[in-house]
Amino acid sequence: MYFNEKICVITGAGSGIGRGLALALGARGATVIVSDIQEVNVTETAAQVNVAGPGKASSEIIDVTDKDAMSVHID
Repeated sequence: MYFNEKICVITGAGSGIGRGLALALGARGATVIVSDIQEVNVTETAAQVNVAGPGKASSEIIDVTDKDAMSVHID
């Protein structure tokens, strides 16, 4: 699997393209860190990745438009 031992970070992963990308990368063995402003949605995305496997996922609730919130996670 091409994405084994790779870590992928996806913003906007609570639905749509972001969720689809997270599921596709997880299916290919990636460790996926998913983020979104909607806690319920992003938690559900991480759970779906973990159930489907073989990759694993964790979730973060982040508003990428908030500079201060982003600097806390980046630094």
